[in-house]
Amino acid sequence: MVVQWYPKSITQLMSDDKDHVITYNKEPQRIVAVWQNSIETLLALGVGDSIIAAIGVPDSLYISPEYQVAYEKIPYKSMQMPDKESLLYNEPDFILGWKSTFSKNVFGSTDFWQNRGINTYIARSSSSGSRQKGEFLAEEYKYIQDIGIIVNREERANNLVKQIQNQIAYGKRKGLEQGEQPSVLILEILGKELRLYNEMTLAGNIVEEVGGNLLLPNSINVSYEELLTLNPDVLFVVIVESNYGMENQILNKIYNNPALQSLKVVKNRSIKALPLYAIYSPGIRVKDGVEIIVEGLYPQISKEALHERMDTKN
Repeated sequence: MVVQWYPKSITQLMSDDKDHVITYNKEPQRIVAVWQNSIETLLALGVGDSIIAAIGVPDSLYISPEYQVAYEKIPYKSMQMPDKESLLYNEPDFILGWKSTFSKNVFGSTDFWQNRGINTYIARSSSSGSRQKGEFLAEEYKYIQDIGIIVNREERANNLVKQIQNQIAYGKRKGLEQGEQPSVLILEILGKELRLYNEMTLAGNIVEEVGGNLLLPNSINVSYEELLTLNPDVLFVVIVESNYGMENQILNKIYNNPALQSLKVVKNRSIKALPLYAIYSPGIRVKDGVEIIVEGLYPQISKEALHERMDTKN
């Protein structure tokens, strides 16, 4: 049962990098969703019929299978950002995106839209604002719950968050049962450099929450020499949007490197690809990030036992 009660007020981030209390007087009916987290979180909440434009997914292939049918029904889908005039012409009543979405060179400030009666919401995890260690998962939970309030799907949002929290609890329990903390590195290959996802990232937060020993938790880079010395039990390699579909080629940069053949993860062929959509401002797809990380740390866990299928029915 959907309970309808408005107005509703949300404390949220705006273009000026400050929190504001924004009031929503009705359920949005003409939503523009920018980037994968926005689109899939709305689909998971069951309001796909209200999305008039979905911007920023390179291919429907990357939409979670459970949301693909709803995604294909969205009237306008593109990687290209429309200009402000085109958006205004299509009369949206809510725009959901990242901090960069509301920059001068894209859609303009949130004030521009709010002053025209069009509500906006910025995913806080897309902003570079300061955070405390361990806040990253909670940030994604609040994002899902905030959007649930805005689109009048609070109960569903709370249930989705609960499922993700259950994933985390399950992984933590399995880690305790194992009795040893696997050592972990999460990196992105940038040419000859290796960028680390440390404890001040969502991926690092997940690893620590489910019982992994995150190596170099305060570092932002690691050398190939350090990688050999550390010799982690588990290695995750982040795959960015431009490399989706090229996971094997990216992982082979490590597997086929003659200098890295002594690594345990190379010998065991156990390096795990970690798509960016699951660990950077992921919204509902944080469930995939948790799943990949837990299964990487504790490979004896079956996917069916870990991942409770999300309910996407209205």
